[in-house]
Amino acid sequence: FGKTMGGNSSGWWTLMGFENEPVEWSSGDFSTYSIQYCRFQNLRFINGQNLGVGRADWISPMPPPSHHIEIRNNLFNGSQPRYGYIEVKFEDSLVEGNTIVCTGGGQTTDHGIYLHHGARNTIRGNTISGTVGYGVHVYDERKGSGDPQTFFIDVVIENNVLFGSRNRSGLIISQGGDTQVKSVIVRNNITWGNAGAGIDLTNYGSQVMQGIKVINNTVTDRMFAGKATIVGSEIRNNIALGGISIPSGAGVVQANNMLAGDPRFVSLIERNYHLLSTSPCRGQGITMESAPVDRDGVVRPVPACDQGAYQFVG
Repeated sequence: FGKTMGGNSSGWWTLMGFENEPVEWSSGDFSTYSIQYCRFQNLRFINGQNLGVGRADWISPMPPPSHHIEIRNNLFNGSQPRYGYIEVKFEDSLVEGNTIVCTGGGQTTDHGIYLHHGARNTIRGNTISGTVGYGVHVYDERKGSGDPQTFFIDVVIENNVLFGSRNRSGLIISQGGDTQVKSVIVRNNITWGNAGAGIDLTNYGSQVMQGIKVINNTVTDRMFAGKATIVGSEIRNNIALGGISIPSGAGVVQANNMLAGDPRFVSLIERNYHLLSTSPCRGQGITMESAPVDRDGVVRPVPACDQGAYQFVG
């Protein structure tokens, strides 16, 4: 797919499959660079093939980053590809409703969705299983002093189901070098059975991470951060049955989380994490402006809501 190509705000370019006309990508990576207003939808990437969106940084003068990209409702399966099934560097973009099924292979640096950096990006409603690395890897590091500054600003990670990472966690929010994490919302996600944790907030960089809000997630494994270099952040209204481990000295407010006991899900065996009417999680959260609706789109009552990704509906 050509570099510096695409549509505009009034006319997107779309590559998609239809119900009776499936489009399969079975050999070689599908890579795009410095594109805009492009949509990749209803495609099948089989045999471990991946989709990449990046920046044409070898061109002088360097073109702008990719922006206004939608990667929606695609299927990725097969052996783990290098770095990620979906690997992206863009802004004002959406990765939504994709299913990633890893059947084996790979290294611990290979992931499901790899978001390198950018502003105003959303990772929503994806189901990711079996990766060797992280299900969703929100991380970057600047390789050279002459490279553009990398950052994460106004990123939303919501409504995803992340399970079965063989060596890492379902989700990591992190940075390396002098990359800057400034504002990330993590809400209404479900994780289970990941080797490392459900949600990992370990900072591997030289800059302090800030503005991370982890709100109303259902995590049947654990949450943790390996270092205290996080400030201005919150962990609220979560069900975290493996506990929450944050080093002392970190600027992280923890409140209204369920850390132990029986939440009384509809069916743990069937992975139905809706709450029963008898759940002790009911009414134990404080509704946050950053998570006004649950994973089903149900409006959370004010001031008290239920803990976890789902609001009970009688």
